[in-house]
Amino acid sequence: MAATALDLRLEPPGGPARGRRWAEEPPPGPDHDDALERLERAHARMGEATFAFLSEVGRAEAKVAAREEGCRNLAHLLS
Repeated sequence: MAATALDLRLEPPGGPARGRRWAEEPPPGPDHDDALERLERAHARMGEATFAFLSEVGRAEAKVAAREEGCRNLAHLLS
């Protein structure tokens, strides 16, 4: 069985052959499709979480900028 750089798994020790060896993954099937679908959903959730985080950072930065501007305006009025 020829091993490739991609899609490899390690067989358990003392598996079909003695010792450890690398073998190709089984061809895509229902399990592969389910795993791919779960991976795509997880990727989408990560994208949504990243967007939400960056939105919160943007809102926080806007609040800080507004406070700084307010402080500058107040300092100008008091001087």
